[in-house]
Amino acid sequence: MPRDVALVVGDLILDRWIHGDMARISPEGPWPVVREGKQITTPGGAANVAASIIALDRKAWLLGVVGNDAAGMELVELCGIGCRVVVSSHTCTTVKTRIVCAGYQVLRLDRDGAATDGDRSEIGNILLETIRAEERLATVVFSDYAKGAVPLIDVPQVIVECHSRGIRVVVQTKPDNVAWYAGADMFKPNLAEAVEILRSCGVIHPVLALPADATDLALVAAAWLRDKFRFGAVIVTCGKAGAVYSDAGGTGLVRAKQPIDVCNTVGAGDAFLAALANPMCQVESVDYTVGMANLAAAAAIRASGRGAS
Repeated sequence: MPRDVALVVGDLILDRWIHGDMARISPEGPWPVVREGKQITTPGGAANVAASIIALDRKAWLLGVVGNDAAGMELVELCGIGCRVVVSSHTCTTVKTRIVCAGYQVLRLDRDGAATDGDRSEIGNILLETIRAEERLATVVFSDYAKGAVPLIDVPQVIVECHSRGIRVVVQTKPDNVAWYAGADMFKPNLAEAVEILRSCGVIHPVLALPADATDLALVAAAWLRDKFRFGAVIVTCGKAGAVYSDAGGTGLVRAKQPIDVCNTVGAGDAFLAALANPMCQVESVDYTVGMANLAAAAAIRASGRGAS
């Protein structure tokens, strides 16, 4: 039986886009009046990572928490086959509502859910059961937006269980949670997150003290993070410059092949993570995989520039 499935675990978000025309300034104060037009809803967070893997013509399953509300049911319907969710009566579904005019995002409204200990315990049990039972599983992907859905206390055991079965673990998380994922095969922060981790750990280095080129800073951060947390590889994204990696073979820069003007980066990180998690990339070099991830992120930025239209 081929190993061809990526299991994405993390915070599920419903992205809502409201398109409109900025017609005039309000007589009530110095803010614009937007004439509401069409509305679009799309999967966000871990759900977007799974959707992006499927868009690459690969198989993905999804595991997370939604609230017992209309937004949660809408998100489950959008995610489709392969989505296993814990429906919690103790939280709401996380929703990000973006107002877009002429392709530019002018405002975002957030409604944040917060999973309970019971929700996380259920997620942890399902995750471990799936790893032990599913022979098709090639990769476990953590898409951790620090909304509380990931059972951090179970992560070290999950990594051990995955490695004992030859399953890769790919991680995207917020700086405060990174230590839980020590020993994972691949960790993907952006440059700001990588620098925040180094500073919080008290790292002293010239590139942190002086103005430095982004890629020089990323090269130092990637190598330090890999050594500190025993990651197999660290990939630090650097915006238009591309991405830097550090693995057992050394460090390197993979430049973006198609630099583009950016007005909206929504979904770029999720698309990049999806390409890293692609089960087919397990047999490729990190350099090749990062190059493909750069292309995936660029495509997501183009779509976001159109306001998810």
